Amino acid sequence: MAREETTPQKNEKKQLPGRNIWFVIASFAGCGLLLTIIFGGQGLMRWLQSDQSKKTLTAELEKIQEKNARTRQEIDSLMHNLKYIETVARRDLGMVKADEIIYQFPSSEKQSGATQARPDGQ
Repeated sequence: MAREETTPQKNEKKQLPGRNIWFVIASFAGCGLLLTIIFGGQGLMRWLQSDQSKKTLTAELEKIQEKNARTRQEIDSLMHNLKYIETVARRDLGMVKADEIIYQFPSSEKQSGATQARPDGQ
């Protein structure tokens, strides 16, 4: 019977015990670095919050700019457009021309309140 000898092949490498420790240390360091990048003071989460805040503020700024443009247009109309000035005076100030007659009708709420009997019998 032939005796089989076990000889290491050329492609096989022996695992060194210290190599595994360095791999574990490097893995922990990589995980720590990754967590710092994501959750750190200036990390990814802070950047995402800042980006969302920027989008919200940009939308708010656009609304304010639109309101400013409408206000500027109204100011220009009040300074130069006599028809618009008359409309605003009639609408907001209740002004009328000298030859106009105003008819005032009681509102439906006032009518319903006037027709109800008072609790004291009057």
